[in-house]
Amino acid sequence: MANHHLVTEIDMFLNKHAKISASYDPSFDEPGERFNGPDSCELWNAARALEQGRQPNKVNSSFTSGCYHPINDATAKKIHDELVKKINMIASE
Repeated sequence: MANHHLVTEIDMFLNKHAKISASYDPSFDEPGERFNGPDSCELWNAARALEQGRQPNKVNSSFTSGCYHPINDATAKKIHDELVKKINMIASE
């Protein structure tokens, strides 16, 4: 799949920078329910769509939304913004 690398990039970013919901219990909750806010959920949903060969929806995620950490990490913000741009380019095709 052409977007396999992008899926991997998104998942790596989320695993490193997305805040996990305090109420998340992997024994009962779905993997996509582990995040503490909609911004990181949108990225996760886009990755799952790409993984399944579907066109993702546009994402409206902001690194400063409170869903990601550390909030002052300029490199993480740059990676986030590049991922959002790539996803939205594919969503617009």
